[in-house]
Amino acid sequence: MSVSSPDTTGLDRKDLARSYLKMAGNEHRTIQAQLEESASKRAHFAAIGRKHGITYREIAEHYGVTEGAVRQMLKRIGGE
Repeated sequence: MSVSSPDTTGLDRKDLARSYLKMAGNEHRTIQAQLEESASKRAHFAAIGRKHGITYREIAEHYGVTEGAVRQMLKRIGGE
């Protein structure tokens, strides 16, 4: 992953450090949002799979998690 450097012209060290902290915070929020969206999609597709007769085990194998994790994922979204 490449991190671009902010314009540091005229900044003291504390301001520079604050700029990097701000960038890292913004990047973290973006990554967190992507992870949450991905988890939501996985749960949605698991629910669709269950409606079409796919077993918890098969969903778990596709996602690389346990059957219990699939059940918990579906329970959180009100799936099963």
